[in-house]
Amino acid sequence: VDTACTAATSGEKTLPLLLGQGKSAGRIYSEEVDAAPVVAIMGCYCSGVSMAVSQLAGSFKVPMVSASSTNPDLSNKASYPYFSRTVPPDSMQGAGLGALVAYYGNLAPGGGWTRIVL
Repeated sequence: VDTACTAATSGEKTLPLLLGQGKSAGRIYSEEVDAAPVVAIMGCYCSGVSMAVSQLAGSFKVPMVSASSTNPDLSNKASYPYFSRTVPPDSMQGAGLGALVAYYGNLAPGGGWTRIVL
């Protein structure tokens, strides 16, 4: 679903996925579409949209996985119990980069790296 990384459009795009569409009871009525509710959501790319969609999906107990949403607030399981991600939050990326530089900075003969560009 293309939300254009805009939280304002995420509800409009997500609700039909969560409820399903068609003529069956409980679904959003549609003559053209017959789609069962989703069982999981992969995405969103932007943290703001992930926060909005995850809270909506959590109401339906639908899990969500993101490969790029890095906002540390998404780690709060009280607020986002059905959200998961495959990348570390922003708050951990700096520490990881620092550990990488420290590790490789001491490996090379003569004292390791002498210059680093990020």
